[in-house]
Amino acid sequence: MSVNNSFFERGSGFLKTYAVSSAAGVVATVPVFYAFIIKSARQLGTPVPHLSLLQITKSSTVAGLIMGAQITLQAEIEPICKPYLTGRGVAISTLTSAMIVGAASAPILAMFNGKTMGYTMPEAIKKLTARQIGAITARETFFLSALALNDPFSKIMCAHFGDQLGVKLVSSLAISTLGSILGHIPDVALTRWQKGLQVECFSQLRRGLGARACAVSGFSTLYCFAKEKIDSFTTKSK
Repeated sequence: MSVNNSFFERGSGFLKTYAVSSAAGVVATVPVFYAFIIKSARQLGTPVPHLSLLQITKSSTVAGLIMGAQITLQAEIEPICKPYLTGRGVAISTLTSAMIVGAASAPILAMFNGKTMGYTMPEAIKKLTARQIGAITARETFFLSALALNDPFSKIMCAHFGDQLGVKLVSSLAISTLGSILGHIPDVALTRWQKGLQVECFSQLRRGLGARACAVSGFSTLYCFAKEKIDSFTTKSK
């Protein structure tokens, strides 16, 4: 009975985390998704597609649900990794955890990036290769490692400017921008490989940097805001 209860509680907690992450993910993705589309078009060297508001909303809603799944998976994996990484130093623990999460999230993140190029989820999965998984793992290792700096940086910011949501959002904006820049090269490789193209010269690796930095930092900041509001609402409702 206790095992069943434990399983039920864990399942219930997982669904709750996914519900909150997905809701916040959709809120955060819809306003910035076109920037992700611009990012991919520039990385491929193709014209930016003209989409209607309805098309963008439909695609971004699905993409937001995909991101909710990735964030939920990350929340599940990191506590499992932590006991095995204790005592190995903060830097090694953070990098190792980020690599594991990135590799485990590869199919989900391949679907998200595929949506920016008009692929359906099954199409993105069908095109997934080992080197794409490697690119996603490298990108997420850089990005998640940068995000690990968010809490200490946010505490420093709050100590100087007050513990306010606005201060936390500025912190999230700064750190996520850094993470997007660090992980840009593997993101370019991923996009081109998904389209069946090669990375032919160094100049291609800079393409879409501005659009991606805006998209990623915008998503992270909006996600932080939306999740804070959802958590606050659910706490008050109890």
